Amino acid sequence: MVDVLDANSQAPFYQLYVSRLGVDTIGMESQKTYGHPEIFDQAFCQGGHAGPISFYDHQTKAVFATKARQASTGGIHQFQFMFAQLGKKGWQVTEPFPYNEADASFTDPTISEDGKLLYFASNRRGGFGGYDIYRSEFLEGRWTPPVNLGEIINTNRNEVFPFLHLG
Repeated sequence: MVDVLDANSQAPFYQLYVSRLGVDTIGMESQKTYGHPEIFDQAFCQGGHAGPISFYDHQTKAVFATKARQASTGGIHQFQFMFAQLGKKGWQVTEPFPYNEADASFTDPTISEDGKLLYFASNRRGGFGGYDIYRSEFLEGRWTPPVNLGEIINTNRNEVFPFLHLG
């Protein structure tokens, strides 16, 4: 099988994979083993990059980064966020994050279990330089505008991979 290549990087597109956890009981001690990686779900394979991803609501909902359909003013398809929900027929992509921007990349989402607090990295204008960490809240049925976490967290370099762990 020939991989479809990203026109900008000339590399295969990023995809979301899953590897099932198993137990090897042949030896004296049980050891965890991982199965062969498989595409997580075809719903996330929309002709471009997919991932990173963060699950919430008992792993029935997700927010993930994917290649934007609309190119930036420089002709680059940035990463943007989409939401997905698990239904009877598998995963379905439901809607975009309302603050996605064509000229900025949104990546590395982490979301609270109740789906009301989202942290992420972005190189949007107005930051301290490179990628900064932002926060948005889901209040009264809507996402609030992203708030930069400020210079205590962000520098003139790249801050990425926020992680949210509540109790």
